[in-house]
Amino acid sequence: MATDLETLKVCPQTGCSYNTNGLCMENNGSDCQFLQSVLKDELLVETEVDSRQDIELFQLASNQEIEEINIARITNRFPCNLIVLIGEPECGKSTLYAALFDKFNKGGCSGYYFSGTSTSIAFERRCHHARVISQNNQPKTERTYSHEFAYLHLSVRKMSLSVPSQHLLFADVNGEKYQAARNDDEEMQSLTLLKSSDHIFFIADGELLMNGGKKHSIKADVLKLIGRAIQNQMISTEKGVNLLITKWDKINESKKEDEVNKFLVEAIESKFPGYLKKTIHIASRSQNPEVIAGTGIEDFFELCLSTPEAVEYDYEDMIETLPKMRQFQKFKYQD
Repeated sequence: MATDLETLKVCPQTGCSYNTNGLCMENNGSDCQFLQSVLKDELLVETEVDSRQDIELFQLASNQEIEEINIARITNRFPCNLIVLIGEPECGKSTLYAALFDKFNKGGCSGYYFSGTSTSIAFERRCHHARVISQNNQPKTERTYSHEFAYLHLSVRKMSLSVPSQHLLFADVNGEKYQAARNDDEEMQSLTLLKSSDHIFFIADGELLMNGGKKHSIKADVLKLIGRAIQNQMISTEKGVNLLITKWDKINESKKEDEVNKFLVEAIESKFPGYLKKTIHIASRSQNPEVIAGTGIEDFFELCLSTPEAVEYDYEDMIETLPKMRQFQKFKYQD
């Protein structure tokens, strides 16, 4: 993980003007015992109006998940891609986040370095159970139990340093939230972040797709969830959805790759033509020597980073019908 990130000193004392003009209220200058060194990219700034003067307050990130009411602290400062993973309980969402974060702990991913996060503790908690220090016999990941959306933040930068850092926000919620949305229009309509997301991934448990007694219910659940999202206009053909099939190492070991693909992928393409954009096979923590651990993680990460491209419109017609509209560009996903 990168260690040469830019740092600066701030004073947490209320009323001290060091943060704005460099003057220390203790008259100790840069040697003041109260000053703290922080990463510039992890510094969150709020402005509060004091009865005497405007004081710029600096608040350090907690490094836990970011609650929905606080995500503006990131999105107001940086352009961000919002990523939403939709899946049943224990399908592998948190394991995927942990595997991606571990990629950066080991040196980088797809030509990108780690350049910061405001949720390092949240990521580390998801990684802990897969490491030797956890004393688990098999790698596993702590489940997400919250029924409210929380967000994981990741900042990355090209190894060539040719462009500024790019920021990702991953929406994380208990799988039961999606179970409720699958069966109820009102619950689905509450998932407004689907409309504002940059990329939507439906994630299916590959191990269950090999189980003759469960695979049909898994397919039915995925189709029903996508169908209800489309019915409630939460997903469009322009944005579409992507499919992640997890535990690909176990599917490979059973020689059922073609069977699983045909069973689920073809069913989605047939029922919802034009909606499925890409299918990625994931083996976050492979137990199969024939499948590399982290298979599919780079493909997932690259798709998360991809930016929308402009769709061509008849601007003259738009100007005539919407004279007050200033933002004409709409977006669609790259192939």
